[in-house]
Amino acid sequence: MLEKETRANMEGYQELRRKVNRICKKKKKENMKGQLEEIEQLSKQNERRKFYKAGDKAKRGFQP
Repeated sequence: MLEKETRANMEGYQELRRKVNRICKKKKKENMKGQLEEIEQLSKQNERRKFYKAGDKAKRGFQP
């Protein structure tokens, strides 16, 4: 698209961008689900310190 800004190149770029955004959203949901399962497991095991630490980490969100 950067070389030639034609309609076909623009549509191809937008389609690829949509695919990438879908993949990112899916991975983000999977990651959050994994964190919540970990927190539930720690709660059931009465691991209080690890439970609250994992909860704080989940609440803060993603940090690169």
